[in-house]
Amino acid sequence: NIRKQLLCLLKYNKLYSDLKMENCLYKYITHQNKIETIFMLGDLGSAYINTDGDHIGSFPPHEYLHGPKPGFFRVNKKKYSKVLSWEIGILLYQLSPKTNDDKICKLSSDYFLNWQKPCSKQYNNYLKKARKSLDKWYGKGIGNYLHKNPNQRPNINHKILDIIS
Repeated sequence: NIRKQLLCLLKYNKLYSDLKMENCLYKYITHQNKIETIFMLGDLGSAYINTDGDHIGSFPPHEYLHGPKPGFFRVNKKKYSKVLSWEIGILLYQLSPKTNDDKICKLSSDYFLNWQKPCSKQYNNYLKKARKSLDKWYGKGIGNYLHKNPNQRPNINHKILDIIS
């Protein structure tokens, strides 16, 4: 649902680059004893494309981490799919269960994805762990949504499950 909404915004020349759990809304709907969850984008204040292609995102894609202002980056239309795929990866990572050494499920910080130096060894290690986590919880290939190389990220126009089939 979120991917389709991102594509709908893009159709109307809007790029939403602030995808994170705090900006998603959901509602439970009951149909004949079955519960369906509907997800929707919220906080659409940053969903715009200005003439310069400047955007603000909480978790900028890896290739834009070295900008002059944290979270602020410039993107051209050819790169929209790569930016949106990264955002889907962020959301999937935030939804993934995390475990500590005691195998107790807990939420862990995703701030390592936020404004770190791209050449940092620690950042690269965290990013590898995040990609492995996506593959573990969602299937082989899903980790590519957080691939450092934007050309290796799935095309946002394809369904998420298409990359693992």
